[in-house]
Amino acid sequence: MRDRFWISEWRTYEALNQLKRAEGIEEVAVISTSDRTEFVLWVSDASVAANSVLRFLTREYGLRLNEWERFYRKLDEEAVAHVFRVACGLDSLEGSAADVIAQVRRAWQLAQTTGGAGAYLESLFQQAMALSDSVRSWQTADGEGIDEENLGGEAVRFREAWLTRPPPKTALLHERLEEIR
Repeated sequence: MRDRFWISEWRTYEALNQLKRAEGIEEVAVISTSDRTEFVLWVSDASVAANSVLRFLTREYGLRLNEWERFYRKLDEEAVAHVFRVACGLDSLEGSAADVIAQVRRAWQLAQTTGGAGAYLESLFQQAMALSDSVRSWQTADGEGIDEENLGGEAVRFREAWLTRPPPKTALLHERLEEIR
């Protein structure tokens, strides 16, 4: 099923342009790697935004309702932590972490180019990529791993900083961020 919903870069532009105008969605980025397509959203209403993504996938990819049930959603702090893990290459099913990190950076660039990224996603991706750079610097000399203790502390620091000082806007993160896969 993953192959069916994979979004190529040229179709990502189309997806971003459609979803940034969709009901309930304020900001959008699409992370598409060899093993996943994820929609990172800043929303005014999580249920309405989820329905907008459902309608998009149904219209563009022939999604059936019984398939939608297999998709997962992460909200609020869990969504932020997930974006950080993906940006660090720690949530990759296949391929190299470097490829996944490059795809996250590319997703951010595409969201910027199309106007999908606003103050919230801009801040989120900046922090996630900064954490990613830190994680890569912690790799052992032989490149065989990272210091999980440092990663845990650093990830918490980045996440807490982002949650306590989101960009100025009227809504709080806890009410508005939804990441849908």
